[in-house]
Amino acid sequence: MNTLVIGNVHPPQLITGYISYLNPIVSLTPDYAYHCIGHYRCFTGHTNALTAYMTDETALVFEDDAVPDSRHDWKRSIEAANALVLEERFEIVCLHGRGFDYQKFRKMEAHGFSWLIPTTEDRWVLGTLCYVISRKAAEKWIKEDFWLHGTNIDLFVWSNRFNFCMIDPTPFIHDRSQGSILENPKNTEVVVR
Repeated sequence: MNTLVIGNVHPPQLITGYISYLNPIVSLTPDYAYHCIGHYRCFTGHTNALTAYMTDETALVFEDDAVPDSRHDWKRSIEAANALVLEERFEIVCLHGRGFDYQKFRKMEAHGFSWLIPTTEDRWVLGTLCYVISRKAAEKWIKEDFWLHGTNIDLFVWSNRFNFCMIDPTPFIHDRSQGSILENPKNTEVVVR
């Protein structure tokens, strides 16, 4: 399993200290001179990392502002998510989810954790903070990417393009204290390359 961290050139990658044992590859996404810079940078960052660094059958992908929640067995949850993808039960297994309607999901128990599976096509999850993806799903993502740059990445991933589930409760926190891949930090000049 490859471990990828999606970041931008501004804030530090909060997650890397926690997952150093996984030998993560940090993929930095530059600023772009477009009106929707945040979503563009985020979507492009995920796509570029999957394109350049996915060499195994699965990849564990983190955004730079993910932080493990010490109340949960987050290391074992990574192993469980990877197992679900390797078993070909799901193309993507999300290790963080928020902003969704529980009524649109059913619960499944597997590998010692509870997982939520969507039951309707009308679904929305903020969940690209941390996930495991299969090589086939990454190839599909990359192939479709050319016309979707700038799309909100959560709309793309959790739409009907991928067979996915997500862990419940989430073992990772979205820590926006240092900024996000979507935004430039305050009081910092944007360098357009």
